[in-house]
Amino acid sequence: MEKYLTNNPFFIEKKEKNQKIKYVFQKNEDEKYVLTVRKDLLSPFGWGHSPGEVRSLFETPKWFQKLYIKVHELHVKKNRVKLKVNNQKIQKFQAILCCCLAEEKGHEIYEKIIAFPRPDLHLSIDKKYRSFLEKMNHRAKKFDYEIIILEEAGQKINFIIK
Repeated sequence: MEKYLTNNPFFIEKKEKNQKIKYVFQKNEDEKYVLTVRKDLLSPFGWGHSPGEVRSLFETPKWFQKLYIKVHELHVKKNRVKLKVNNQKIQKFQAILCCCLAEEKGHEIYEKIIAFPRPDLHLSIDKKYRSFLEKMNHRAKKFDYEIIILEEAGQKINFIIK
């Protein structure tokens, strides 16, 4: 994974401090992003932006979103056996975020999913998003999650993410 990060054309610096490694990327003077790698198996990555106007990962440029998704995929691939032996997965919301980042209108769907009071149980979304759910399911499998459609009721699709 380190080679993937340091070979990025926008990579400028690596900083290590307190069990964290920060990889700094800069495309131009206005775009400086930091990807933080922690020793936490279930939630290994964080990110930041300088000077700080960006409040959501969905507001970052596509190149940084792709990098964020790819490091999650590489992490799961590298640690799959360790995670499975311990009956663990990366945090569900990290996987959902990565799935939604990769798709057009992903932010809209992500907001709908996290708006549920108990998104770890049953979810419901408009039928018009069915193809999005199918794409999301394909991506979720990379993180060892699955989207299971329970029923289609009226204009809604009820599903769970396991």
